[in-house]
Amino acid sequence: MKRQSLIVVVALLLLTRPVAAQTTDCIATHPALTALDDATMIAAYRASFIGIYGREPSMQPGSGLDDGRYWVSVSNHFGAFGDRICRAGWNRYWEGKLRGVDSLDPSLGDQPAQFQPGAPVPVPVQGPPGPIGPKGDKGDKGDPGGVPTSTLSELLQQITDLTQRVSWLSSEITTLKARPVYTSCSAYLNLGFTRAAIAGCRLVP
Repeated sequence: MKRQSLIVVVALLLLTRPVAAQTTDCIATHPALTALDDATMIAAYRASFIGIYGREPSMQPGSGLDDGRYWVSVSNHFGAFGDRICRAGWNRYWEGKLRGVDSLDPSLGDQPAQFQPGAPVPVPVQGPPGPIGPKGDKGDKGDPGGVPTSTLSELLQQITDLTQRVSWLSSEITTLKARPVYTSCSAYLNLGFTRAAIAGCRLVP
């Protein structure tokens, strides 16, 4: 009876072993790249989130990318990656997942995250101005480098009006040059022109 009881106790001990002790799925274990305490993990996650999205995470449970506690829970312990190597801590692999990338190289788990706590967040570089195109191009998508279609239409109308004015002015100059030259405008009166007609007479100094 005592022997049977001892067998039962041993069996229960085997069944209740901590899961963490079962590392047969890992062919190797690499050192954690960060400390695994909550404060360190939250700071690492937050640095990556701000670096990627340019804002603070809401930390609301169930909010997906903003749920910092979830991301800490999946990375603060050793676990087997796709290459059967156990890794732990915040790293470039989890940062890639935070970007929304599904398929990643497991070896990224051996690289530090791009954005580190305390490091200045890089300022996005403004790209070159976008091309001016028809409706539906960058100008209509709010791209600061493009020109909105409405503005482009106004510019074209102004150019058309200016062209017409230059053409009219050119014709007036041609007409003015064709008029006879008198030493005084009074000569027009002698020829029977009205005062209104002599308003544009040319004088030779």
